[in-house]
Amino acid sequence: MEIVGTIYSVLPLQSGTSHYGEWKSQSYVLKCNENGNEFFFAFDVFDGTEGRIARLNIQEGKRMRIYFNVRAHEYQGRWYNQIRAYDAREEAAQATASPGGENK
Repeated sequence: MEIVGTIYSVLPLQSGTSHYGEWKSQSYVLKCNENGNEFFFAFDVFDGTEGRIARLNIQEGKRMRIYFNVRAHEYQGRWYNQIRAYDAREEAAQATASPGGENK
């Protein structure tokens, strides 16, 4: 799946160690506007040993296309969604029409 928007917020990096080794996870909030409706979309980038967080270079204020997977898991009788990005690409800025017909 994919979605396009502007990176609204970069949350603090989380890290730890599991039986697989060290890991890092970075969470982001994407601000989207579709058909005049504004919404926010939170997602994570998980980084084992591949350096994905640095490679994707997701920064606040950038307009980006985010490629992601959605998974659900159950914990103690409740279900939770996990939205994890595996790729991201910077998008060209959109031109907006002004009332005079000129693009800004």
